[in-house]
Amino acid sequence: MPCIIQASQVVIPDIYQGSLLFLPPSNLSQELCNFAENMIQEVFELKIGEINTDGSTDVQSFIAKATKCKSTFTNDKQTIKLLKALILERYKLHENDSLLFDVPRLRIVPNSSFLSSGISYNYKPHRDTWYGAGQDQINHWMTLANATENSTFYIAPYYFSREINNNSEIFDLDEWDSKHRPRAESNVTTEERPHPIPLTDLDMIDRYNIVIPRGSEVVFSGQHLHGSAQNTRSLVRFSIDYRVCLEKTKISPPLNVDSRATGDYKKYMFPVA
Repeated sequence: MPCIIQASQVVIPDIYQGSLLFLPPSNLSQELCNFAENMIQEVFELKIGEINTDGSTDVQSFIAKATKCKSTFTNDKQTIKLLKALILERYKLHENDSLLFDVPRLRIVPNSSFLSSGISYNYKPHRDTWYGAGQDQINHWMTLANATENSTFYIAPYYFSREINNNSEIFDLDEWDSKHRPRAESNVTTEERPHPIPLTDLDMIDRYNIVIPRGSEVVFSGQHLHGSAQNTRSLVRFSIDYRVCLEKTKISPPLNVDSRATGDYKKYMFPVA
């Protein structure tokens, strides 16, 4: 059974063996959160702890504001500068390996009955390998605001090395990036884009709903089964995630147990240094 480890540095062999690593907040992670929070509050014209989707909230207006936040955060030079510094801080034990990273994502998840598709898609149980990620991909998730037991994401370590019947053969990362990712804003009442999902009912043994302090991170292999827990609150949940892999390393990643997705994920990643 994978272990839960609290540490200040990423230890890649532990991650590849299925451990869940919890990193405490650092000055850099808090600075990244502050940058995102200030930008969000400017767009929504509300304190981040007050942004909600009550009965008077217009869906299209919310989508427009959330889309602006997500795009601005991902593409801003300050975001990338802070993220690179944070990765180098977190991966000091592996500073001699060639680190690659994917651009960070700002997740904006309102009450699931208000919006659960498109830009705020509630992800079904999945592995990132089903979305074209390599076996060596390492995921980082950082809470920003309003993440609670009833509004977060979950990991189910029981399935880390267990085969799951799925339809990952439908997914091609290159097709997703060029054709389906840009359609997020148009998916409002239903999610029409092709997502890989389990084709069998899963018993969520040892499912962990992740609740951690602002600026701290949970780090886990992209092979772990995880997904979005429904947001049952009116407050909008904000989180940040990013992905890292090692271009040159002798550390063996986990074996592929069930993914048939296609696409070259490394061409969407960039050198950290």
